Amino acid sequence: MLLFAHMTSPNEPQAISLRHHIVYTCSRLLAYGLPFLYFVVTTSFYLKTYDSAQVKITFTQIGTSILLFIWLVKILVEGRFPFRKTDMVFVAPFLAFLCSGLVSFIHGPFKAWPLEEALRRFFYIILALITIAEFRSEERMTRLWRWLLAAAAVSTIYGLIQFIDTRYFKGVAGIDPFIWRQAFGVRVFSTFGNPNFYGNFLVIVTPLIISLILKDKGSMMRPFIVATVTLGLIFCVDTMKLNLFVGFDPSFKIVMNAAILFLLFAFVWACFGKATKGGNLAMHLILFALLFLNLYATETKGAWLGFVAAVSITMWLIFEFFLHTEDRLLEGKKYTVFIGILVGAFTLLFGFMMNAFVLPLFRGEVKQVGFSILTIPVVGAMIVAVILMMWIVRKPWNMKKIIYGFLVIFIIGVGSQVLQFAKTRLQSVSFRIFTWIATWEMVQTAPLLGNGVGSFKVIYPAFRRPQIIVLERKSNTETDHAEDEYVEVWQDEGIIGFGIFLWLVFTALYCGIKQLRWYSRIRPPPEARTKKKWSEIEADPRSYEVLGILGAYGGALIHWTVDVSIRFVSSGIFSGLLPGLLVAYARNHQNPIRIEARLSYDRWIRAGLAAIWTLIIILLRMELVPQSLIRGGDTTDGQIKFFALLAGIGIFILIEFLEWGLHPEKEVSLVEQYPLGSPRFIYLRFAGILLLCVPFVKGLHAFGNFFQGDVHHNLAIFFSKQSIWRKELVFQSKLQKLPPDIREKYQAYGGALEHYREVIKKNPGFPMARYFTGNVYNDWGSQVFSRAVAQRKKDPNEAERLRQKALEKWNMAEEAYNGTKSLGPNYVQVHHQMGLLNTKRMQQAQQWGDQEGVVKYREAALKNFYLYRMLDPVFPPNYHRIMELLVAKKEFEEAEKLYKEAIYYNDVVARQIYKVGYPYRISELAVSLGRILFTHATHIKSNPFNPPLPQIEEALTYFQLAIDQNPKNVDAFKGKARLLLSMGRESEAQYYLNEAHKLAPNDPELRVKRPATQ
Repeated sequence: MLLFAHMTSPNEPQAISLRHHIVYTCSRLLAYGLPFLYFVVTTSFYLKTYDSAQVKITFTQIGTSILLFIWLVKILVEGRFPFRKTDMVFVAPFLAFLCSGLVSFIHGPFKAWPLEEALRRFFYIILALITIAEFRSEERMTRLWRWLLAAAAVSTIYGLIQFIDTRYFKGVAGIDPFIWRQAFGVRVFSTFGNPNFYGNFLVIVTPLIISLILKDKGSMMRPFIVATVTLGLIFCVDTMKLNLFVGFDPSFKIVMNAAILFLLFAFVWACFGKATKGGNLAMHLILFALLFLNLYATETKGAWLGFVAAVSITMWLIFEFFLHTEDRLLEGKKYTVFIGILVGAFTLLFGFMMNAFVLPLFRGEVKQVGFSILTIPVVGAMIVAVILMMWIVRKPWNMKKIIYGFLVIFIIGVGSQVLQFAKTRLQSVSFRIFTWIATWEMVQTAPLLGNGVGSFKVIYPAFRRPQIIVLERKSNTETDHAEDEYVEVWQDEGIIGFGIFLWLVFTALYCGIKQLRWYSRIRPPPEARTKKKWSEIEADPRSYEVLGILGAYGGALIHWTVDVSIRFVSSGIFSGLLPGLLVAYARNHQNPIRIEARLSYDRWIRAGLAAIWTLIIILLRMELVPQSLIRGGDTTDGQIKFFALLAGIGIFILIEFLEWGLHPEKEVSLVEQYPLGSPRFIYLRFAGILLLCVPFVKGLHAFGNFFQGDVHHNLAIFFSKQSIWRKELVFQSKLQKLPPDIREKYQAYGGALEHYREVIKKNPGFPMARYFTGNVYNDWGSQVFSRAVAQRKKDPNEAERLRQKALEKWNMAEEAYNGTKSLGPNYVQVHHQMGLLNTKRMQQAQQWGDQEGVVKYREAALKNFYLYRMLDPVFPPNYHRIMELLVAKKEFEEAEKLYKEAIYYNDVVARQIYKVGYPYRISELAVSLGRILFTHATHIKSNPFNPPLPQIEEALTYFQLAIDQNPKNVDAFKGKARLLLSMGRESEAQYYLNEAHKLAPNDPELRVKRPATQ
């Protein structure tokens, strides 16, 4: 190796060692690779996987693994630790949080299913550490900002397309070309596949855009003017197309279109009027308008709350650290006028809020739990307003206090509108309340060390409140997260991990505040502070960047109190970047703004990055072009590689485009920028790099398998819906109607079961594939057993063969269900499905006269049904199946008790969520209970009618309840009529028979001659 000689001038000839070349290449790959990773994760989606966001997960896993490998190579070749001793005070909480997650994962009782979430924690912290270590120059920060803005532009432009598509093309082919168009009705979800996740991203980007507008010397009011005009456009469009806000009279269509045209002109003026800086200001204002429109169209209350928080925090930071409004004192008379305005505004605001959110509770107009929780922010806002006014009236009287007063009015005013919208969607409010209650109970089971990272989704079903099941209106659902990041961290890692998490948060916030305070010292002299125009205030350019990052992190932290977005990579990936950037700025704040120079082959490094991502696309076998555009309808391997190559060229062009304006490439001295450590053990360190290749390659292989497993899972579900269970001749006839690419997948792998087998092979920790496999075998066994029963008299030998085959399928179903339980003991409805399976086994034992088998399988079925009842006391079919088994055992009292419990949960508990319960469910349950009571009475006494036993009287009550809940329930009328006839009350019975006949005139049981009615 050539030794590097220090040069006094970068222009002098120099010899650069191999170590320097490796270190430089790795450093530049990190400088280009990390921003691009955030761009590609934000903007990518793939609709051939079960989860359209799986590609985001895979790109995060593979992309971060590559960056980590490059960073470790750089560290080993460089021969020095990436952080100084003085840096450790900032880096320590990140390392501690990383260790906390790993220890928590090892400590947790479940490993396979939570593994993916533990990996996310690892990757997020690694990205934060790389950001702190490597992003130390203006060039790198500028590049990162450019890629974040590019991601925002792509996402919001596609969001605009979805907005137009949902308003102007409902029910017809529109301008959104993808199959998931209008998947959430009129709500916009862009490239994120979910409005909530998209909303969180918009919350994060909002302060970044505002800070850039200020950096471009735009007026502080300019974004709000643009937002107001955009809001006017939204009002006109949604009033005209969705009939929102106010009723729309079609005769005013011309007027509304004229208003839209006028607002578009106003929008152009607001964005381009007096715009300087080569169009940057106008571009940023347009981006802010797109962001605001998209945020509205997500219809996400949590994101709106986060938006208010992000904007408010950003404005507070501006007034506190940029404008120094405390220096401007006000006269007593003028100050008194301002105080009067504030008091009046608060009075009107709280009068509205009390009337909207508090008085209805006292009047008894609303009883839903979700509504009652809305009073808490109202009371909190009133307390804040009182404390604020007490501070404002105290001297000194300055502009700062008045501005903060109006800022709080803005926060409470917009917040009240969010609460007003929440009134129309109380279900989501109630969902969070009961999820938080259950999560707190989970915290109490292991308050010190927690239950393990990623354990929430495994453990939660045992703690889920029945109100959640009522709220979702179905039982076969999963809740993977707590809807509050802070409580979930506590649940995962206990009070120790939660404390470390808060340590990281406060360290990052402290770094950001410290930065702004430090930058605020570099300000104009006192006589210059009276300048009124923002464009005349000079500040370190980095101060605007810190302002944006700090506002984004503050808004996200508040949003994460009521949202789950951080637990998904599309938003969670920023949970490491934002605090990492704040620490990175703090680490380098004393350095002068410097331009990082490059070596002559820097473009080849960028080409190498594009080549890496091209190879990733090829290895994942991503089909980038829809089959409808491919001749023959099936993408070949050659076409996959060709389109991947085109994508790689596009990536390289985009990289080069975003490099425009950053410094020209030239050879420079690398001593100061890339100082090398001792060459001791250099060959041993190179051997270490080779050893690192083993886990790196295995990791990439595993992550690729996860992605392919999700592709197979999507195909398995498709084949299941087509009842194509496996690759057999009996299913060949169904293939002709399927698309060519699906037929190709069938020929290559098979039907549903073969694809589920591939999923389990490639992603063993994914319980859904095992669960669905069990369902397929369960249903298949039922089909075979039905054939066995049909053949029993015709061909006993064939019937026995089919019975044995059915038992074999059910055994395979049980094996799949047990595999599901090994990953998630209470996964979805696995206990109920096992109960059904054993009920079918019991029925086959009855058919073949196996009394021992009947008892065995009946008890096994009851055990599983009772287990499921503990998890879900709402699901009516579970009660019906338990009742059938209990009646066979003549345990009538237990059956009656369970039916009453079912009615309670579907009536009383349901009315905690909705204004009424589930009348149709209650009616059916009441009829079943009435029948059980009648059967019970006949077992007690052969003639339970004269005098009527208590069970008969109670049965009459429940038949009447069924009628009250559903006046069209024929069985309820018939049941009550029969009891009344048996009791000798013919005149009353006749009324119910007549009502039943009106509802079902063709019912054979009601085809009797009835006396004429007057």
